[in-house]
Order: sequence, then structure tokens, then C-alpha cells
Amino acid sequence: MIRTSLSGGNLPPGPSSIARQSRSSPAKAEPCSAVRTATRSRHGWLICGLLTLIALTGCIQPASRTPPPASITAGPFQATLTAVVEPPEGASTTLTLRLWRAEDGRIGAQVAKLENDLAWVAADGERLEVWLPRSGVRFAGPRRDPALPAWLARLDLFVDEVGTGPIPDGAVLVADGPDWSFLHDGTQVRVRCEPDGRPTAKIITAPEGTIRLEYGRTRLFDGIPRPGGAASILPDGTRLAATIGSIRSHHAVPEKRLVLPAAAAQARVVDAAGLAAALDGEGGRN
Repeated sequence: MIRTSLSGGNLPPGPSSIARQSRSSPAKAEPCSAVRTATRSRHGWLICGLLTLIALTGCIQPASRTPPPASITAGPFQATLTAVVEPPEGASTTLTLRLWRAEDGRIGAQVAKLENDLAWVAADGERLEVWLPRSGVRFAGPRRDPALPAWLARLDLFVDEVGTGPIPDGAVLVADGPDWSFLHDGTQVRVRCEPDGRPTAKIITAPEGTIRLEYGRTRLFDGIPRPGGAASILPDGTRLAATIGSIRSHHAVPEKRLVLPAAAAQARVVDAAGLAAALDGEGGRN
């Protein structure tokens, strides 16, 4: 009797029976539980993606640019140049220049055309003196007089490029797009360089207008690296193409190279317009 009652269906199943049911028929998850699981999975992928993006943003920074090196300053020097001057209207003129610059910045120049002396020049920061030996006239006045021929008024451009170079020593360079900007004697300058630091172009924002330069291949002159040539456009449209022949550093430039020859004292004094007219007569205004 006892065996019959134990085998009947009125008692709840025992533990071993429950285990067998679990192995043979696994319980199914409720629908709401499945939704919660899928939502948690999507949120997990979203968070993981955001964390990855933040990590990459923090790691990928723009590559820093190394400023090009400053040019070697020549100090007091003597240099020779050949310059082709092409005015907005008229024929071009080829000039040969011998330049001197002293430690204090004073400039002396001897300008020749067709191997004949055309002009002797002495200048400091503000004033310019010019003597034309063949015309017998002399000018003394502001270096930026608008009546002066453009190449003569900007003689300091030749001197700066030879003596100081494209990037002056001590210039504070600031990245400006593909270029580098700096201030030189209160003037805004922008220079463009190759990846190796070699300068290729310069834009000078001068008071009288914009001056553009394009540099040629760099060469060594007495151990001083300089672009062998430069082509420039002055604010009045005059084009200059200058080629350096030589640069030689000096311990000190002789004083006689920085002043006009004694014979200039006997010349007739003219203003800037008179000097320009005299140069026209000698074919040297261009």
C-alpha cells in the first residue's frame, strides 16, 4: 500500500525530478527580460564607441611645426650685385652695384651702368645722399622721398637681403598658414620656406605698399648662406631682379666708403625731382 501511494501523482515532484526537468526542458526567458538585455547591449556598444572616440581625439593632435632657422648676419660687409631694373613703362636697365654696410647700419654704394660710374650713394636710417658725377648734380634728403626712382629709394632692400638675410637673427616667428610672420624694424614680414627651412618667398608690408620677393637657390658667399638671386616687385610696379656676385665680411668698413667723394661738394644741389630728371638723361632712372 505504501509503495502504491508513493508512486501516485498526488505528491509534488522531488528534487531529482526537478533536476531532470531542468536538463530536458530549459526555462524560457520572459519577453520583457529579453528587451532589457538587448537594450543594455546597445548601450554598452554606444558607451564603448564614445570612449574610443574620446581616446583617439586626445591622442591625434596636429603635428607641431618647427620654425625655419634664422639667417646668419654678415655684420659689416662689402658685396657686389647685378640688378636689372624694369619700370612699369619703359625699357629695362642693368646696373652693377658695390655695397658697403657698417656696424652702425650706415650704407655706401657705387652704382655703375655699362662699366661707367652712374651714382655714388651714402645713406643712414632716414637720409640719402646721391652724387651723379657725369651730370654734376647732388641730392640730399629723405630716403623715402616719393619723387626718387623706386630702386634708389629702396636701396636698403638690397642691403638688408645681403647683410641680414631673409629671416633676421632674433626674429620671433609666428605660424601664419603655410608661411611664417615676424616684425622687422616695425614692419610686418611674411616668409615662405621649404620643409628643409630654405626660404622661397617673402612679402613685406611697407608703409608705401607691399613688396614681394621670390628667392633663388641658396649659395654660400664667404661662408654666409644667401639666396643667389631674388626677384621683387616694388609698390609702384617696378620689377627688380638682383643676383649676388660676392659677399665679404669686414672687421670694419673704411669711412671713405660710407660718405660721398670729396668732388661731390662741388656739384649742383637738386631736389628729388631734379635728381630723377638727371638720371633720366643718363638712362639710369629705370
